Amino acid sequence: MRPLSKSKLMAYRQCPKRVWFEVHHPDLRVDTAASQKSFAIGHQVGEIAQQVYDPTGQGTVIKPYACGFYAHCQSQVPQAERPIAWLPGALKKSLVTLIANKGITELRDVPDHLLNAQQ
Repeated sequence: MRPLSKSKLMAYRQCPKRVWFEVHHPDLRVDTAASQKSFAIGHQVGEIAQQVYDPTGQGTVIKPYACGFYAHCQSQVPQAERPIAWLPGALKKSLVTLIANKGITELRDVPDHLLNAQQ
């Protein structure tokens, strides 16, 4: 498995195809001299950051909610009394679409015809 890096995430945000080409066909890439210089500086900064934050070279685990404002932000978001996440099994495509389009978070707001027998 290839490691996921900040660079790959940023490349994906710019264009999903770009990541695929960077992983599978890096030989097709053509960079300007200015881009190459910028990359070289970025690599130097990365090496310094690794020396400071990961001196043993073991890698670090990123905690998903390390932000000091997480509790405050979560307190501002309305919490569902009975969240859709409680639904067992796979969701029908039509239900996933409804959730995405309407922002439904409560089970009581889900029409019965979009649930399967298990749900």
